[in-house]
Amino acid sequence: LRDDLAFGIAQAIDSALILGGGTNEPKGILSTTGIQTGSLATPTWAEVLALLGKIEAVNATANGWLTSPKVAEKLRGVLKSASAGAGYLLEGGRMADLPVGVTNQVPNKAGTPAKGRAILGDFSQVLLGIWSELDILVNPFAEGAYSKGNVLVRAMATVDIAVRHPEAFVAVDDVAIA
Repeated sequence: LRDDLAFGIAQAIDSALILGGGTNEPKGILSTTGIQTGSLATPTWAEVLALLGKIEAVNATANGWLTSPKVAEKLRGVLKSASAGAGYLLEGGRMADLPVGVTNQVPNKAGTPAKGRAILGDFSQVLLGIWSELDILVNPFAEGAYSKGNVLVRAMATVDIAVRHPEAFVAVDDVAIA
């Protein structure tokens, strides 16, 4: 039970780190004022290089990408160029020689049709402060649970997130996904 509760808390922290809106949760990367924006509307090698250029223009060094499974699937099918022997944009878990993290925690941009998101950045610039790693409270006398013969179990973690240098991130929210 502890492992299951810890997994749920970890997913909530990951979600907040990526998109947290700042209301009853920390503000995540995508909700931070000052991050850069870019485009992969029609993914090309030139667009990937332009995203890297945005990071370098602010004297930052990107150390990875973060995206959703649908965006990763799309990027795995796009050739860098029409030349024979050209590789794909995303190959072997890397794009532009940087690792690509793939998770369902990166949400699609709402709308019709939905668009996929990707984040390029220096993830060492995201600070995660943990005050209480995992607190599990068991209350066999909680009013609603006790009257039904149940026990209330609550898991909590107290954390905060800060993006030290927002300009060290470029967010893309226009990848066409099917």
